[in-house]
Amino acid sequence: MLSFDGERGHVLVQPGIFGDSIEGEAGIREWQVAQESRHAVRVRVVTSEQFDPRPLEERIRSSLVEVGVVSPSVIIDEVRSLEHTAVGKTPLVRGL
Repeated sequence: MLSFDGERGHVLVQPGIFGDSIEGEAGIREWQVAQESRHAVRVRVVTSEQFDPRPLEERIRSSLVEVGVVSPSVIIDEVRSLEHTAVGKTPLVRGL
């Protein structure tokens, strides 16, 4: 789900928004999105093979533009692991 403040052009990330763009991407084992500002998100991915982040970055940026976000910043970081909760779950989205 995405919350969008059209008057200000801000994106507020909520769980589920990036699943369509990320799920099924070859080589991605785990992922997490962190909203860094009102116009910027950072996507952390754990990969199992060679991975080119540019197509994913562009898909996410295009999706945000389609809902009215002006000049969204999308950063893709390849990481070795993601932070897990005490019960072993990985939060998919971290808000501001």
